[in-house]
Amino acid sequence: MVSTKDSGRHFNLSNGFKIMVTVFLLLFSTYYSSVTIATVCSVCVISVRTLNSAGIAQTTFSSGELVLVEVRIESNAQGTALIIVQVMHNHEIAWVDFEISSVSPDTRFTVYLGSPLPSTAALGTYTASVYIWNGFITSESSNWIALSPVNTTNFTVV
Repeated sequence: MVSTKDSGRHFNLSNGFKIMVTVFLLLFSTYYSSVTIATVCSVCVISVRTLNSAGIAQTTFSSGELVLVEVRIESNAQGTALIIVQVMHNHEIAWVDFEISSVSPDTRFTVYLGSPLPSTAALGTYTASVYIWNGFITSESSNWIALSPVNTTNFTVV
């Protein structure tokens, strides 16, 4: 199951749609590796960590538990930031969540993105990767740029 968030709504997408998301993320990753990240980080990830549903830092979870990825961000720019969290397990997408935020210079803010682990969640180590872009590729086209390097954190499902 792949989960996304749009304007405060949380969507659970079917496994059939997972193929399309996987293709998009492969293209996204390929494109990301070929673009130049702004020399000076304009919207910088300060820290990434996982929390439980009570907002307490946690790195070990069980199926059915909510995993929140806390992303602390500092902005040195004015505009829009597309913040994406992609969670992978054994080279497969477990879920994806995103938020679009307006940013302004000299501000710090925190974003919480997450998903409950399904009862069938595979055991093992998961990696949450955080990407920050200036918007969607369809709207930015040739002006699509990464605003921050990729940041990651790991958690374990037992």
